[in-house]
Amino acid sequence: MQAEVLERLTDAEVEATWADLYRRGKHEPTLTRGSRVPTFTRHGRWVLVRLPIAWLNHTWLDDHQEPSPTVIARIERYAREPGELPPGLALYNERAARRRLPMIYVADGNHRVVAASLRGQSHALMFMPEDDFERYLTTRKKLA
Repeated sequence: MQAEVLERLTDAEVEATWADLYRRGKHEPTLTRGSRVPTFTRHGRWVLVRLPIAWLNHTWLDDHQEPSPTVIARIERYAREPGELPPGLALYNERAARRRLPMIYVADGNHRVVAASLRGQSHALMFMPEDDFERYLTTRKKLA
């Protein structure tokens, strides 16, 4: 199981791409060009990486919750779309590394990861801060 770095990007490049995806996704009416995206895009250097789904913590519901009909519909829509699914946003901070957590946190794009899994894919595209990606690879080696 390997990760593949596809591209290195700046904050501005990730912000522009993410904002376009966000606009075309579930929040189309509320986000306009020039709107601010969340501050987790302020990391300097990013990678667009194809990550094994097994490395991703993409659970956003409590164990006792069922996905809402809206979430299920979004997952099913993504699973039916042709081609590679758009990237999500993934993080692996210093605290996770200190605790040697074995999974990368999906900050945005959980539904796309689940849709990729439903398609039978083993990997998903993610934007990830370059430092977080390197930190995770280092931690992963320590866990092996």
